[in-house]
Amino acid sequence: MYEQTDDAPLSAQPAVSADPDKTRKKSIKLGIITSLISKLFGSIVQFGAMPLAAAKMAEGYYDVYTFLLYQAMLLGLLNLGSGPGVVPEMSRFATEPDQQEEASWFTSSFWVGVVSSAALALIILIAAPLAPIRAYVGPEFWPFETEIRMGLVAFSAIVVLRSVISQVTYGYMAYMEEYRMKAVVSAGYGLSIPAIVLVAFFAPHPVWLILAVIAVPFLAQYVTVYRFWKIERPYLIPKLSLYNRARGWKLFLANAYSSLAAAGTTVTMTVPLLLFTRVASETEQVGYLGTLLTWYALASTVVVMIASAIMPTISNAFAHGDYSWIRRATLKAFRGTGVYGVVLVIGCSAALPFVTQLLYPSIPEYHGSHFDGFLLGSLIASAGFNILLKGYLEGIGRFGHSAIAGFAGAAVAVLLTIVFLPMFGGTAAFCAIIASQLVAGAICFGMLYRDVFRPAFGPEGRAAPAKEEPEA
Repeated sequence: MYEQTDDAPLSAQPAVSADPDKTRKKSIKLGIITSLISKLFGSIVQFGAMPLAAAKMAEGYYDVYTFLLYQAMLLGLLNLGSGPGVVPEMSRFATEPDQQEEASWFTSSFWVGVVSSAALALIILIAAPLAPIRAYVGPEFWPFETEIRMGLVAFSAIVVLRSVISQVTYGYMAYMEEYRMKAVVSAGYGLSIPAIVLVAFFAPHPVWLILAVIAVPFLAQYVTVYRFWKIERPYLIPKLSLYNRARGWKLFLANAYSSLAAAGTTVTMTVPLLLFTRVASETEQVGYLGTLLTWYALASTVVVMIASAIMPTISNAFAHGDYSWIRRATLKAFRGTGVYGVVLVIGCSAALPFVTQLLYPSIPEYHGSHFDGFLLGSLIASAGFNILLKGYLEGIGRFGHSAIAGFAGAAVAVLLTIVFLPMFGGTAAFCAIIASQLVAGAICFGMLYRDVFRPAFGPEGRAAPAKEEPEA
């Protein structure tokens, strides 16, 4: 049992219950604001600094960077012990604090995640000089085998550095305070911009660019990690004596299912690109497809922003049976996601040719068409609802269901890519990914209907909270 000590004052966490409605509204509002700011800085990185790096690098190097970036996502999926499994378990403490239980759950989650990350980093480090790179990529990338192996070494360091940040982020999510970490992400992007410029002019190498984009922002995030333990919640310092084996195993299984769900999503994005390396006649074709997918990832973070802001509030509301809140939050979230998707379909269709020519004037293969823009917008729109629905599933602790939906979508993407890639090239890969998002989203909705959406939009959800009746 956790006992209060002098280095973990009770005053660090309110001992009284907070108003759930106000806490949830604050979480969503600040979460969206801080996400928008971080997306602004992220856009500066992607559309300002990255084209400069692409122009300064030797031929093929930027394409290798794009390839490595997606392989980093793929390798991260092997980290089965790290994930948001602790969020549903701790979300009720955001409005009903219990420091003993909080410390037990968080500590168990921390050690499961960090040990799993360290094990994965060691495996990647051992595999770096031994992996059969030429059997994995197409011949256009064979001259860059050394750079790819160096990228694996860099990934092993990134996995370890990210592990602690991830655990603190999940803690903030459980307390509906993820906006604190998101605010610091903007500062991380600010550090990344000059780092990318330095790489472009003085060390134009794909591995250094990977570190500038991914690892440099960690510096700002570790400041928040320090604040989380030293100032805000010192009682959550993860002492081994607080580790609970049963809870650790439960969290490992939840995180493993979450990783499998993310694996489905990432396989959907990376395998079509990987298959395209085998049929593309030039590395620039792969780089162009990878760039569009990177822009998709950047644009879809707006929906991820909404989903990550809503997920802990849905978790808290579901734990308390507050279907009225779920109904109101769902209407706003889906309305916003729908409007955003329509705007992106129209905007990308109209603007993509002009944007690509502006950003990459010296790389004709990167000059897109209006149809490419339509496909990009359609991917963002279709993925938006899928991302949101998966956030609901994980918010109520259904990580296994989310994994099923993710793998169903991945199967559709891979199958359609294999069938149509020889005939339609990169267009086939894009259409396959769009189809996968529609299938996975439909499965998620079916899994949520009985326990979430039917009561939320039935009599339970339509009944306004008592405190809101005078306003009505």
